[in-house]
Amino acid sequence: MEIKDKLIVIVLLGATTLSSCKRDPYRVNVSSVKADIEIKRLENDLFSINPEEIPERLPGLKSEYGDVLRLFSLAVNTGDIDDPSFGDYLAGFCTDKQNNDVYRLATDKYPDLSGVEKDLEMAFRHYLYYFPEKQVPEVFTCITGFNASILTMSGEPLLGISLDKYLGADCEYYPGLGIYNYMAARMIPEYIVPDCMYG
Repeated sequence: MEIKDKLIVIVLLGATTLSSCKRDPYRVNVSSVKADIEIKRLENDLFSINPEEIPERLPGLKSEYGDVLRLFSLAVNTGDIDDPSFGDYLAGFCTDKQNNDVYRLATDKYPDLSGVEKDLEMAFRHYLYYFPEKQVPEVFTCITGFNASILTMSGEPLLGISLDKYLGADCEYYPGLGIYNYMAARMIPEYIVPDCMYG
């Protein structure tokens, strides 16, 4: 091999080595970015109320949840929260046998959401790193009767997680809802945060 050929090989090896040492552009320092997430458990508050008391407790729910309750009512099709019949519709939702069964499954599967909170905080720290003008949303969980996975409201910093869509691939309800196995395979706890960031 001639000196010229050896020199070309050395230069190519050097260039390859230097180019492979590139820094990963997605690995950024987010230690100074704050994103505090505290998940509100709307499903616990709703299903713990005696259904007969829901209409009279509605002002307190509106005061505590505001737009969260409005977004939830859109997802479960119970009407406008300011409608005089809303309390009755909400009580009907909370007394539905399937909704109660699913609520029990969700509370068994998710007695604690601190891991989800921690993962969401990290995800939103990265989000805020790239979009510092954006706001961390108010995050809540709920049961929607399988109507939605992730709930958002255009222009509002709200993010809802419908736990009934993350009960695990073997959830007894999914086949009856026409949810195919390949879809149910993604209806597991590990997909909550990615779905939230996609939503």
